[in-house]
Order: sequence, then structure tokens, then C-alpha cells
Amino acid sequence: EEVYGVSAIAFFDIELKDRVKLQMSGLSYVSQTSSLPGSRLSMFGDLKFTQLYPLSLRGSRTDYNADLLSASSILSIEDTHFTSILAKSAARNETIRIENELNYWRPGREAQFTFDMRLRIPKSEIRYIPGPSEVLKFSWMQYLSVAAIVYFVVDWILYFTYSHALVTSFRTVDQKAKEHTF
Repeated sequence: EEVYGVSAIAFFDIELKDRVKLQMSGLSYVSQTSSLPGSRLSMFGDLKFTQLYPLSLRGSRTDYNADLLSASSILSIEDTHFTSILAKSAARNETIRIENELNYWRPGREAQFTFDMRLRIPKSEIRYIPGPSEVLKFSWMQYLSVAAIVYFVVDWILYFTYSHALVTSFRTVDQKAKEHTF
């Protein structure tokens, strides 16, 4: 039998443990077609974590831990179609996708078709809503740095103003002696 195209969904389990606690199952979709029959598809790329909105630091997020093809989520035959599965995945806040994808389709007619997929997992940026202690820590440093600059600028202005007598001023000395009563 001749193979002219491949469509595949790869499922992955993801777990974040550091600042944000997240457990989810995700998927990635691969599709390749050719006008020539093939004997092998080699695919290389980067598996990237993407999100629409920042995550919360409170608790552990397990909303998407259920498999997209679990028996409890399949209600009809339409739930097993690629379009339905991809639509469920795309509706999530957190997803994964393949970037920098490179495909090689080896033309030929062999008894067995081989699909080889190799993915790297580079560091991904995880956006989250910082807690009050983190906000106060960074705001204190910013306040202190701005306050130091303002202090030196105001001190220099006062020194310049009074040393060059830009403002007329009078010095009055109280000559009256204090009366002490015992």
C-alpha cells in the first residue's frame, strides 16, 4: 500500500513544580502530504508551552489534567475526530505546540512506513500573577532607587541655590537673653 500523507496527534503529560504548580495533558498535531508515495517521514522541532493568560500562584492547577481522549469525554463518534480534539485543545488557556518544524519526506515504496518525530523542549516563559510579597520586594527596591536620586538632586539644588545666593535671605539673631527662673 502506498502512503501519500501522514496526520498524527502526539499526546504529552506536562508538570510544572517551581513557582506555579501545574499538571496537564496536552497534544500537538503533525500533518504532511506529498504527491509522491513515501517510505519515511522524519520530523524535528521544538515543543513550546504557550498560554493566553497568566497563571495564579495559589494552589495547584489541574484543570487540564484529564486526557482529551478519555472514555468519559467521548460522548459520540464526532468527539474522536481530529477537528473535535484539536478544537478542545485550542480552547484551553495553556497549550503546547511544535515550533521550528523541519520535515523530511523520503519518497519510495516499501512494505513498512516509518514515522520518526524528534522534539526538543527548550526553556519556555511562564507568565504568572506575582504574590504580594514579590510585588512588595520589587516595589521597595524601585522606591528606594528613585528616592535616592530625588534626594541627591534636591540636595544639589539647595546647595547651589544657597551657595550662589540666588534667593535673597536675611539672617536674624535673637539678641535677647533668656530669663531663667528658679
